Amino acid sequence: MRSDHKSLLLHTEIRWLPRGQVLTRLAERHEEVAIFLEDNSDFAKYLRDEEFVLRLTYLADIFSKLNDLNLYLQGTEGISIFAIHEKIRGFMKKLVLWKNCINKRNYDRFETFEIFVMENKAKVDDGIIIEISEHLNKLNESFEFYFHKVMNTIQQKRWIMNPFQPDVTTGISTKAGEELIDLSEDSSLKMTFNTGIWCLS
Repeated sequence: MRSDHKSLLLHTEIRWLPRGQVLTRLAERHEEVAIFLEDNSDFAKYLRDEEFVLRLTYLADIFSKLNDLNLYLQGTEGISIFAIHEKIRGFMKKLVLWKNCINKRNYDRFETFEIFVMENKAKVDDGIIIEISEHLNKLNESFEFYFHKVMNTIQQKRWIMNPFQPDVTTGISTKAGEELIDLSEDSSLKMTFNTGIWCLS
């Protein structure tokens, strides 16, 4: 596999890198690392095993995507809870999409994996496809487990972003609900909202 890097950084120099980046670097330089380790570690034989490297490149790609999501959630200035909710929900939908693509042997959203397969004419056995598919499914289930309640709560508060949407479950008091109805039926306010001036006023 071709790589853009000219030197091998030791652990003490790369320990600050996010996990996804470490795996990507290892996947890109697995041949060089194998040479480096061949006289000192049994790990070298794994880096020369095609199935192991296929798993490694997949993990590099999925951890890279998780790292991107994590960086976003750590705090873009001015980000709202609704934007975070949408980002997580979007990522969960992508997991389903990626699973369907993998099952069809479409690897284009897993760049490191795809490059290794193409450059080495690697054979991707059904077992690898099943493992990746199951892993993506379990990831989705984990997201659902950890974020289900908070996402439902946030969904009930979406009237804050758009008080004019119909049939909103708000979870607010009856009095506040009446006021929200009055607001949502105010055509002049609705026109202001639709023109984008709402957030500026």
